[in-house]
Amino acid sequence: MKDIDIVRAIKADFPGFDKPLLSKTRRPEKYGIRLLQRAEKAVADLCGVEYVPAPRKTDNRKYKDCLKCRVPKDIADKLRALALREESTVNEILYNLVVGFLTAREENAH
Repeated sequence: MKDIDIVRAIKADFPGFDKPLLSKTRRPEKYGIRLLQRAEKAVADLCGVEYVPAPRKTDNRKYKDCLKCRVPKDIADKLRALALREESTVNEILYNLVVGFLTAREENAH
């Protein structure tokens, strides 16, 4: 089966899908892109092969939740500079700030 046939079949359900994206899905270790399972199944059906879903990468982060906020550029630059000086990461610094803030709030509440 030609790539263009696969692209046409997937594009019916996923309009943004194109040939460059197909190439990237064939190299997930390089690009970090995979098709949704239903798209993988559609390709397998189209090619006449049995669909066996590959295991998805597990989230092995120590902390699973992610919090975000927007800050002005000068604040972000100061935080990045602090991380470099401290030989740390921005994430570690923000984590310590949040824990310290919440601990102080709890102590003041009593």
